[in-house]
Amino acid sequence: MNTESRNPIRALCIVREDILDIIQFFLKREGLQVITAVDGHKGLEIARVEQPDVVILDELTPGIDGFKVYTTMKGDVTLQQIPIVFLESGRVLNPPLWAANSKDILTRAPLDFKQLIATIKQMTRAQ
Repeated sequence: MNTESRNPIRALCIVREDILDIIQFFLKREGLQVITAVDGHKGLEIARVEQPDVVILDELTPGIDGFKVYTTMKGDVTLQQIPIVFLESGRVLNPPLWAANSKDILTRAPLDFKQLIATIKQMTRAQ
């Protein structure tokens, strides 16, 4: 469980439905407050309103795909400071864009949930 602070880490999961439940299970088990969106449009709306501590973003998100959500967030002054764990399946993000956002993490399937939790905690401590 998250015992590092009184306020739980607020994680927004913008992921497709077939992986949402398993990611949500592991995050909640570790004491994170989980907010969910199963498409890119809704995810951006929620991110603007909720201002989460971290975003877990799936490349294959319906609606606006993960690449577009990522570039939209990094181009929006109200969202660009939020660290992103980007779950990708093989394509590579634009290297200059990725290099400019070194606080973000790129990870590939299959997910290692212990590593995901450790990464999220490290990213949110650095803020």
